[in-house]
Amino acid sequence: MKAQISTSNSDFTEARIAEKLVFNRLSYDVQMEIARFHIARELSFLRDKGFHLTASKELVAFVMQRGFHPRLGARPLRDAIEEHLRGAVVDATLSEVRSRHLEFAICANQLMLRPIEPHSPSATKP
Repeated sequence: MKAQISTSNSDFTEARIAEKLVFNRLSYDVQMEIARFHIARELSFLRDKGFHLTASKELVAFVMQRGFHPRLGARPLRDAIEEHLRGAVVDATLSEVRSRHLEFAICANQLMLRPIEPHSPSATKP
């Protein structure tokens, strides 16, 4: 009796890789680049929802502290960024902040949004 090997896509996607894969640790610069990429993507998502938000270097450091894991690397980073940025938007909305031009700020180790003028220099940051 011959064994038949199937290479269809559905068989491959259900397969498990039994080998342990070891990756090199990411450098701090690469971690920061990944964080900036995911922050920009999240800001674009929120901009499409009508929120004009700006980010700063302190925001990148804030999410890096909460989204980087020593063993998992940057894998949990995207979830941390979504959780904290969207959480700050929800908090601002529930607090009835009327401005749609907001800037992320760290206050008492919490991520918050504060209103800014649409034409101020910080409103044009990427």
